[in-house]
Amino acid sequence: MQLVEAPAWSGATPDEVLAAVVDGDLIVVFLADRDTMKSPEQALLALSTLWEDVSGLDPVYHQELIESPEPREFRAVPAAVHGVQADLALGNVDFAECAAAASAEPDQVLRPI
Repeated sequence: MQLVEAPAWSGATPDEVLAAVVDGDLIVVFLADRDTMKSPEQALLALSTLWEDVSGLDPVYHQELIESPEPREFRAVPAAVHGVQADLALGNVDFAECAAAASAEPDQVLRPI
């Protein structure tokens, strides 16, 4: 895990942050954005580095993927970050499973079990 604190990134979009990722081994990036700072729990935005934009795919060959694209992001409280990162790195779960667990919560935020 690497913490980057850079005021120059204030206001950056998730696309801009992901475009700057140069480590090909990263599976997930946790972003403290404006919503994080407003939230009482300071839920971070988890972004998949493996997410693929499906908008340009040919529907003849990729209809299922177009209709049900992989999730790109979800929110997680700081206490859940280590568990998410470890589970993804070990292959215990994939990003979609983490995102589904977050979306099952009333506030759409993943917490540790």
